[in-house]
Amino acid sequence: MKKKNGFKNLTPIEKAKKTYLNKIKPIKTTEKIQIKKSLGRAIARDIKSPTDLPHYNRSAMDGYAVKAENTYGATQTNPITLKIKEKNPNQMECVRVHTGSEIPKTTDAVIKIENTEKNNQTLKTYKPVSPGENISQKGEDVTKNQTILKQGHTLKPMDISLLRTLQIEKITVMKKPTIAIIPTGDEVIKPGNKPKPGQVIESNSIAISMMIKKWGGKPTTHPITPDQPQKIEKAIQQNQDKDIITVIGGSSVGKRDHTAQVIKQNGEIYIEGIAIKPGKPTILGKTNNTPTIGLPGYPVAAAIAAQTFLKPTIHKKGKIKPKHQWKTQATLTRKIHSEPGYQTYTRVKLNNNKATPLRTSGAGIITSITRADGIAIIPSQSEGKDKGETIEVIPIE
Repeated sequence: MKKKNGFKNLTPIEKAKKTYLNKIKPIKTTEKIQIKKSLGRAIARDIKSPTDLPHYNRSAMDGYAVKAENTYGATQTNPITLKIKEKNPNQMECVRVHTGSEIPKTTDAVIKIENTEKNNQTLKTYKPVSPGENISQKGEDVTKNQTILKQGHTLKPMDISLLRTLQIEKITVMKKPTIAIIPTGDEVIKPGNKPKPGQVIESNSIAISMMIKKWGGKPTTHPITPDQPQKIEKAIQQNQDKDIITVIGGSSVGKRDHTAQVIKQNGEIYIEGIAIKPGKPTILGKTNNTPTIGLPGYPVAAAIAAQTFLKPTIHKKGKIKPKHQWKTQATLTRKIHSEPGYQTYTRVKLNNNKATPLRTSGAGIITSITRADGIAIIPSQSEGKDKGETIEVIPIE
């Protein structure tokens, strides 16, 4: 792609992502933890069941266990009468069972209680059952040695419930990737101070930190670093013990933008300048051997660039299987304008399957994200989308 606004070349998003992820080597370190602490962790190796689930044939209903053939022909007008036993029923006999009760070996089905009428020690059944009906067979849910959770799977609450049911109390998970967040900028000040004209409160790091946690990483935030190459370099070197370094701000091509220079001097830049809007001045590289990403300083651009590039980097580094990303379709209430050559991320408001564009430009307008329900992605070859067109909308992290 031709030079735009100071960058020699702009790399298409998918090419940039593929190029960078091919450079990322996954962490090999694992740890064994209690399942009660495993929510959101990535499994290091496949987990197999030590037993069948259920481990016996059990009733799926309240009712009576019977031999199915003894109920054939039963109707509302011509019920079949069975003798009720306490245990070990034989021909033309039944036994009372509850949901979860073990099924006697001499029976092969359960009649629902609502299809019967009890009279002392006899039972009238008004509906026939088939062999296996209303019975959860041994191993119906899980069989012994079956793989129940695969490597890379991110554990959800019901996964942990399954592990507890199978009495698996400790599991091996991948070490969480550690990510350093280095906010930069002479204009950036700590919260709690009153900003003067030309100053802004540093808020990118808290948002990126929360995103990193959501994506399975372990963030740490470095103190605000001024727009000075030596100090940015020092901050990067102080965080070489992390698995990934993210520098926020200074990634463009202005006089006070030094991130690219520092990364280049301490490692290598693979991609500088990407055909994404907002988020164009994103840098993908390494310092020493640590993956290092330069994010734009504007909050919206930083968030979208992080979602697009940092998120898959964390997943690759931590061997975390990405969750399926929902998409929804909506009809535009008005035209979206976009510049050809950029894949454009437009913040939209959804209402009854209709999408109202909020902002396409304005990477510093934080409320364009907080007011939005999702993002419409306009392809780079398009000049926009017209009112009434159907678009795909993805979630905002």
